[in-house]
Amino acid sequence: MKQTLKIESFEYKTSKTGNKYYSYVTDQGNMSCFEEPVNAELVKYGGKSVSVDVQTRPNGFKNITAFFTGEVTQAPVQVMNVTETAVPQETKVSSEPKEMAFRINIKQNAKGFSYYEVTVKSDSIEDLKRDLKVVKDFARNECDAANALHEMKERKKEEADVSS
Repeated sequence: MKQTLKIESFEYKTSKTGNKYYSYVTDQGNMSCFEEPVNAELVKYGGKSVSVDVQTRPNGFKNITAFFTGEVTQAPVQVMNVTETAVPQETKVSSEPKEMAFRINIKQNAKGFSYYEVTVKSDSIEDLKRDLKVVKDFARNECDAANALHEMKERKKEEADVSS
């Protein structure tokens, strides 16, 4: 069901089954999102209102399944300025499991922003290019999330300083 919510905070987690996902605290309760393309967009809007599709499971868990681009500006009664372009969700199916040898170092610079270094080992150039892209995308999402969280904390700190 499409709805507008404000992302108050988020955290990257691993489920009991090993699935990677983000847990979001919103103005409408806690929600999870397992869709990488959706998470890549949502982490950019920490502290802001966004339009998303939310599915409520029979056990009561709420999962964000789609993101509609752009920040939502709210009027007292209605939602305005919403562009309804859904972020495509990719499904990758592989007939043969493959192990990658890689290392990701996520570091912080002097201002507290995160950046990453990636090392990937592979048997062939084609495998190396493919594996490097996957690992870089994962590391980039991690850094985007960390940087968005850092910016959100800085904004809250500035707002607290102004109101003092």
